[in-house]
Amino acid sequence: MVRPESIRFLHDGQLAPNMLPGRVLNEFSLGSRVQYHVEVRSGTVLTVERLREERWLGGPEVAVGWDTKDSLLLDK
Repeated sequence: MVRPESIRFLHDGQLAPNMLPGRVLNEFSLGSRVQYHVEVRSGTVLTVERLREERWLGGPEVAVGWDTKDSLLLDK
């Protein structure tokens, strides 16, 4: 599990320990924050939440990433 605020959009050439290509499906304004739904290749939809100042201005095709320290493995 990764909290939405720990996931970030990666710009061209930027790398992260954990990266997934995806497509922005929706963008929601939450006052000082913006929330995105990003569908990755597996069909899973991730929620990405950023400060309004970090708003994604690129196209719908994106790469998202997060640091390993921000991941939590859960048992089923």
